[in-house]
Amino acid sequence: MTRDPASGRFVAIAPARDAVLLLAGDGVAAGSIIAPPGYKLSHFVEESARLLVVGQGEAAIEGWPDWHFEVDVANVCLVRAGPAY
Repeated sequence: MTRDPASGRFVAIAPARDAVLLLAGDGVAAGSIIAPPGYKLSHFVEESARLLVVGQGEAAIEGWPDWHFEVDVANVCLVRAGPAY
């Protein structure tokens, strides 16, 4: 579990690694962001102004199987940000 710097919400990776869980103040799941098709989520990478999650892909895109996805809590989505290497 970690805190998203943009929204201040706590987030966690679901046990099946198929979603980012959005947590309420008491730690109870309050929603989720589903992983992109073909990806399993691995771990969070914290930056000063944003939170990234590593998606491990079944197939390479632009030569890379693993990608960083920005966690966009406000829009409840993951946005591909760049290769994870």
